[in-house]
Amino acid sequence: MPKITNERYKTFFDSTKEFIEYSMEEFETNLKQIKYTNPYKQEQARCLAIALYYTGFRPIEVIGLMPHHINKSLQDITITMKGAKHGIEGTIVLPSDKYTKELYDYAKKQIPEYYIFNEFYSKYINKPKYKRFNKFTQTIDEVKGSYNAPAHNVYYFIKKWFNVNPYYFRHSRFTQMIKAGASIEEVRLAKLGRTEFSTRAYVKYDIHDAKKRKKYYPKF
Repeated sequence: MPKITNERYKTFFDSTKEFIEYSMEEFETNLKQIKYTNPYKQEQARCLAIALYYTGFRPIEVIGLMPHHINKSLQDITITMKGAKHGIEGTIVLPSDKYTKELYDYAKKQIPEYYIFNEFYSKYINKPKYKRFNKFTQTIDEVKGSYNAPAHNVYYFIKKWFNVNPYYFRHSRFTQMIKAGASIEEVRLAKLGRTEFSTRAYVKYDIHDAKKRKKYYPKF
């Protein structure tokens, strides 16, 4: 396991249970609770949650999805795109069920070359100056920042309806893959990561133990 230097993330990681999982039963229950008066936003919100849960993508990656990214190959639903934070470009295959079909059908109804989750997409927003410790210079600097409004919108949405940070879906997805017998290399490709080092921090599970448990979990 690589050393985690981000203290906020380390606290979250250390405080979780042995396996970071959000069950399908829990997901389905909360998905039914999503209610918006606008039918279009209702449909879009459901598909946004489905995309986050099934892909394990970061909020900013899901927000950037366009119709041409989501396709069907025989019976499989696939998503082809480039990962954020210097990630690689690749294609992931989603489990085939009613929810991924709902996501595919929704995406293909949208305008080509437009973001399919445009109700949640907005520009970066400036925020006041704040102080931040610079670990390289060992000084406290005053900086003017901005926050990623699209990702912020997704954080708020997932927290409201599912009561978790959207990154919990990310950890859950890749932990489930490991439990199903996937290798770290397969998980790296699924998360569109450039290195194995960046992948291991997302998986709180012993790979050798996974091999012993493989028969108890369905293959993704």
